[in-house]
Amino acid sequence: MKIKIDSTGRIAIPKSLQKRFGLKPGTILELEERPESLGFLLAKRDGSPVRRNGMWVYDGKAPCNFRWDKMIDDMRDERIEEILGHAIK
Repeated sequence: MKIKIDSTGRIAIPKSLQKRFGLKPGTILELEERPESLGFLLAKRDGSPVRRNGMWVYDGKAPCNFRWDKMIDDMRDERIEEILGHAIK
């Protein structure tokens, strides 16, 4: 994926990546310098479930009332709907 730096040095992150990684205004990213490239990483935050590469990843402490079973059921239903091509309910 190619992106362009504007005249003020800013870049725009495509909406598809914003949605996939849960990026919202105010999200802090870390810029990682590598010998031949740059990489962006999500800065550590309080944590929330984020879907990456089709898998749910959680990088923090779950709130005491978080329903893991509901999240798993919802994710399972979503995958079944993707396979069938229509809603199951």
